[in-house]
Parts: sequence; structure tokens; C-alpha cells
Amino acid sequence: DQKPESPDSTDQESTDADRAPTDEEMEKKLAEREEQQFKQAEDELRQAIKSIPELQRLAENLVIDRTEEGLRIQIVDQDGQSMFPLGSAEIPTYTRNLMGQIAKVVQKLPNKVAVSGHTDAKPYASAKGYTNWELSADRANSSRRALMDAGLPAYRIARVVGKAQMDPLIAADPLNPRNRRISVVLLRDHQAPETVEGPPAPPPAAAPAPQKRADVPKPLKVN
Repeated sequence: DQKPESPDSTDQESTDADRAPTDEEMEKKLAEREEQQFKQAEDELRQAIKSIPELQRLAENLVIDRTEEGLRIQIVDQDGQSMFPLGSAEIPTYTRNLMGQIAKVVQKLPNKVAVSGHTDAKPYASAKGYTNWELSADRANSSRRALMDAGLPAYRIARVVGKAQMDPLIAADPLNPRNRRISVVLLRDHQAPETVEGPPAPPPAAAPAPQKRADVPKPLKVN
């Protein structure tokens, strides 16, 4: 014979089923879903690079990992294969095509995007005060334009920065060519700055100027 379920246990199961998830549980579920989306995006990007003959040779220039900030996609220089001409922020066709594939994958997700440019520690030779700071910032901005040209909406861009040689990929070798790179980060939800999409609200209308009171004619004085 089966034992009848006690009323207490049935009530407890019903209570557990009806209980709304806590904020902590919701955050955990959202983080797990985001992690799955990042993994899928990484797999799609790697597969896209492998399937396009002209980009296959650039597979070694692509470094993808997940950090506390989000899904980080880095386009790095290699010996004999630079992503930008020496000392220039003009983006070559092959780098632009690679950025196009990144944009296709990134725009499928709602997360904000951060773009940063990095150089190695070799000083930029310029008599006009143009340094690695300017070069890295200009390359980051060129990359932003390439992503947008490939379809990434402008409102998805959270920030664009140049970091010069201050954040090396190979810290033990500041002159390593892999330190010259562009980093595109798909930001986790808690990392993205709060922004308002759409056009800014119009400024409040100016208060109307107070009207001058008309002079009231004085009564005639009768002697």
C-alpha cells in the first residue's frame, strides 16, 4: 500500500512552486543565459573566419576570451601581419572585412560595445606631438566606423578609447607586436553604462515674458 502524502508536504511543494524567484536567483539565471550567448557568439565568429578563404590567414590574429567585463574580441598584430599600416590609423581592406564579421555576430546580441586601441611601447616618431595615445585613439575610432559601416547601430557603442602602450597583452615583452591590437568588448549588462536610446528630449520652453500693465488714465481733477 502506498502511503498518503501528508498535507504538510503537499502544501510545502505548492508553496515552493508558487514562490517568485529572488533577485539573486534572477541575476544568476540572467548571467547564465548571457554566458551561453557569449559562447555561441564566439563559436559563430570562429566558424565564420574559417569559412571565408580570405580571412582564414587572419585566424591567428583573432584572440577571443571572456572577462569580468564581457566577451572580448581582440584583433592583434603578428610578426609579418599587421592589422594597420605602420604608424597609421587607416584601416586596410582585410582588417575592415574582419571587422565586418565581428559586427555581424555582435549585432545579434543586445549588449553595448566598447572599442579600445592599443600600441606597443615603441615611441611614435613624430615632430608634431602625435604620440601613441593619439595613434591608439585614432585606430579605435577607425574600428568603430568599420563596425558601424557593417551594420552595428551607433547607439550600441558605449565608449571608444585609446590606451597607447598602458595595457599590454604581453606585459613581459612591451615591444611584442601582439601588444598592437584593437579590442572589441561585448559588455556584460552590469558593465554597460546607462544610456537613453533615441533622440534627446527637447529643452523646456522658456517662460513667457511678463506683460507690461497698461497705464490706467488718471481721473480729471475738477476745481
